[in-house]
Amino acid sequence: MSRKLSTSRGIVLASLLTLGAVALAACTPPLPPDVQAALIDQHIVCEKGDTKISVPEDLAGVAAAVNTNLGSSCAGQTITEVGPNEAAPIKLFDQAPTPLQTEEFQKTCPAKIVVAPVFGYAVVLAFNNPDAQGLVLSNSLIAKILSGQITSWGDPALTAANGGTSLSADGALTVMSTTASSGPVAAMGAYLAKTAPADWKGGSAGTVSTGQHFPTQKALIDAMTAKTGSASVLTQVVSSAANFTAASMVVQGSDIAPDDTQLQKVGIGAIEYTTDAKGNVTAGPALGGVPNDKNFSASSAKIVLQQGQAMVGWPVMGIAHLMVCNNPADPAAFATAQFLIRQAGQGAFEAFGFTPLPEPVRYALFTPMELNKGLDSAAATAKSASPTHS
Repeated sequence: MSRKLSTSRGIVLASLLTLGAVALAACTPPLPPDVQAALIDQHIVCEKGDTKISVPEDLAGVAAAVNTNLGSSCAGQTITEVGPNEAAPIKLFDQAPTPLQTEEFQKTCPAKIVVAPVFGYAVVLAFNNPDAQGLVLSNSLIAKILSGQITSWGDPALTAANGGTSLSADGALTVMSTTASSGPVAAMGAYLAKTAPADWKGGSAGTVSTGQHFPTQKALIDAMTAKTGSASVLTQVVSSAANFTAASMVVQGSDIAPDDTQLQKVGIGAIEYTTDAKGNVTAGPALGGVPNDKNFSASSAKIVLQQGQAMVGWPVMGIAHLMVCNNPADPAAFATAQFLIRQAGQGAFEAFGFTPLPEPVRYALFTPMELNKGLDSAAATAKSASPTHS
């Protein structure tokens, strides 16, 4: 049985928001998005039971992080992470799901499917080469490495990018990737196709044709760890966990570090999304590092830049998506998916190393994720307690 959750940390805010709702519910224009979001984040519906979440290799471990936050908000509601090929009422994808993936999911879901972006992740060119620490690469150089035009650490172009210091003693530069398409590679490919078309012909298919290929990401990471001088396109979280070095990138004349979480929040501000006829929302990777005003709020993201610093962030941000079966017979699954969109869920992703959605994008998910039902309830209560005014 579902229940509303009230916590002491939300009492003061909830009281203030209720007063705001009383004052605004009967008026036009409607509640501002930030007030709507705050009301919704206080209106958590909990369900007893465990929900399986199918997670791809490059996002592995994130469900455990969410489970901690979920358990502190909803006692008795838990998440179990399973592999990408296992059946589950919630599936995470490292990019927007394909029609075929949706069709396969529908076979195990006897109800409506809801699709939505859920968080972002920085995509990096990672090296197993300590000598490459601090290396800053242009888009053209990354394209040449991934397309097999640069195969040696002693290449003059890399020496120039390394401040004139030669890395020729490090030998061959071997590109490694998985055989199957991956979200990180697709995002990097889309960015290079856009910014270095003369050097990158691989498009955004999600695969790299050159170098060595492996059936799983685990096999890829093991091979990279064993071979100094190897390189691969990975998420920053995976690269960091494996103790690899990730190259910085050049965006509009600025050197952008791959591990700056604030600049990842700026970079995801370049996100664009679409809504289909069924109300499902999908987004491509956020590319270019320059946010757009429609889908980004610097104040909501708590971005604080140095004086004179341009609003430019990490240029390649993959966008993970969730697909959930909204089955009335299994209410815990949809309640868990709703939790992922709330601030508590987004905070869990951020603590794990991923990037929360920009607030304007999160607002856009309230309707398809049925979070507005919580707002409708709160607003109706406030309206009934307040005289109509204009």
